[in-house]
Amino acid sequence: MVVSQPLAPPPALPASPGSPDFGIVTDRGPGHVARDMQRRLADLERTNGELEAFNYSISHDLQAPLRQIAGFTDLLAREAGGALNETARQYLDDIAGAATQMSTLVEALLALSRTERGLETTTVDLEALVRETAREQSRLAPDRTIDWIIGRMPRVRGDRRLLHQVFVNLLGNAVKYTRPRPRARIEIGTTALSRRSEVGVFVTDNGVGFDMRDAGRLFSAFERLHPASAFEGTGVGLALVQRIVTRHGGRVWATGTVGAGATFVVALPRARRRAAFPPCAGAWS
Repeated sequence: MVVSQPLAPPPALPASPGSPDFGIVTDRGPGHVARDMQRRLADLERTNGELEAFNYSISHDLQAPLRQIAGFTDLLAREAGGALNETARQYLDDIAGAATQMSTLVEALLALSRTERGLETTTVDLEALVRETAREQSRLAPDRTIDWIIGRMPRVRGDRRLLHQVFVNLLGNAVKYTRPRPRARIEIGTTALSRRSEVGVFVTDNGVGFDMRDAGRLFSAFERLHPASAFEGTGVGLALVQRIVTRHGGRVWATGTVGAGATFVVALPRARRRAAFPPCAGAWS
């Protein structure tokens, strides 16, 4: 006859030295878990704030020596320009150009750091915002022939200042990359999306386009698909667009064909309509 013996509990396994300790205790009640989550979120927000302050400080402090380099280079060119040969003058031009490019990159880093600040959320009229941005871009390119086609667009919830920056970058890119065309065509409108809670806004142009094999690099900071000699820029603009859109709970993607233009789509949460509820009898005041 076989007699069943109760099994002894297995010995506790020691934690692996390399295992992370997430501090999760399963026998705590929901109140303890909520407080743990609040503490961790507060720690994360504090860390992000410190990183933002560090990035801003570093970027800001780099501007002073860059201004000095540019200023002294200009003084040297004016004071001793007549005594310099062509090669020396070219060296000065290279120094000034490098300082200007570095200053532009620092400004781009500052712009990236500013996107980490809190959102000032309000209802934004996208159509008015896009039309305003298109007028700004037209004034920056007075010698260009650009056909702007702007469709009807709804309102969204977001930070108007940051959303303005999104369309400054997208429309600015469309203007830049249609430069080889004698007549540029830039269209902005809405497109249907599978998620009904989102508004899809597209920006399409007849510019130089891009190879879809490089689409994964588009939104990476300091990535450039075209040589700087052909098109100016820092390679930060689309990274800034993606960061701002993501902070709004949205998405952004692009399609393109070499020589046949590009289309960028921004998906943003719709502005919810406030429902009107009748007052309840006996409700607290």
